[in-house]
Amino acid sequence: MDTVRDVIGQVMDYDPTTKTLQLRPPRGGLEWDARPGDVRPATDRERLNAKVQAANCARRWGG
Repeated sequence: MDTVRDVIGQVMDYDPTTKTLQLRPPRGGLEWDARPGDVRPATDRERLNAKVQAANCARRWGG
């Protein structure tokens, strides 16, 4: 959970040079950078909500 943007994201990479994590939305899309101190584990409720949103999006768009 990116606490600055208040959005959930999946950690895709860590850049040791800039010391940033790359996060991607659960439904796919553009990745963004976040500082490790601004990221926390998502709650069960947040993870479930993200899974439901991803499933709805996939159903809607045939993915």
